[in-house]
Amino acid sequence: MPQINDWVIAGEQSSALVRSNMRTLADMLMRNKYIPYIVKMDGSGGGGYSAVPFPNVFSCPSQPPPQTYKSAGTVWPQAGCSANTGISFGLRTIYSAFFYPKEQLDKSQTRYMPKCSTIYTGAPYMVDTVMDLNDAGGSYAGRGQCPNWYPSGYNGGIHLRHSKKGNAWFSDGHAASLKATEVMAIKLPGNGVITNTPLSYTY
Repeated sequence: MPQINDWVIAGEQSSALVRSNMRTLADMLMRNKYIPYIVKMDGSGGGGYSAVPFPNVFSCPSQPPPQTYKSAGTVWPQAGCSANTGISFGLRTIYSAFFYPKEQLDKSQTRYMPKCSTIYTGAPYMVDTVMDLNDAGGSYAGRGQCPNWYPSGYNGGIHLRHSKKGNAWFSDGHAASLKATEVMAIKLPGNGVITNTPLSYTY
């Protein structure tokens, strides 16, 4: 997993910060030659930063986004960018009251970056997700992936879209295709504890 001094990115309570994090991850992958160096300008932030090549890396082809949708004040696609920009597999949201035992969070950072070597390996870190998306006029546009995954059920939990299974990636490097019973066998984190509440899922 690409990291900076053992600190890595996580999901956020703000979808805009998640997209910023995913751009950071993509930049790290490109600079370390794990993926081709493909950079596009996303047209925001004063015309100044790269957009993740989502179709190549972070976007599931079985759940493409609507042709046009609005997210965090931005209407996609922008000129020269794919509609997939800003839509990705979901990273587990980590914050001060929502983390597993022994996970270390850099609480001086507003983004609560977790320490890679301490991330709990008994639960997924990145999963298939889904959410409803609206167009610029506020009307329903369709479904797409959600970049921040709230294991407690917000935004639908793990999306079991592959023959009633959901793909999940764990911080120790292994991946799995989880069915509903396997998802529910994994328990939610609390404030540094493991609760008795199972992860949620949706179809």
